Amino acid sequence: MKRLVTVLALVCGCASDTGRVDFDPDDVTYHQDERTGLCFAAVGSESAMSLSSSGLGMSQVDCTEKVLALIGK
Repeated sequence: MKRLVTVLALVCGCASDTGRVDFDPDDVTYHQDERTGLCFAAVGSESAMSLSSSGLGMSQVDCTEKVLALIGK
């Protein structure tokens, strides 16, 4: 079974990782949950090879003056 997984990963390219992540801080958006008052940073990504491959990352952040200014509050 381990051999089959290795072969499939090599065939589909799923195991390839360049180790390089292109990150643009301008792509991060900030939001505040009106129900809880918590602030979140979010960033989305889309694979260049497939429109169906995308991702979304979110993390709670402190609601500092800078974050609230980026939210527009």
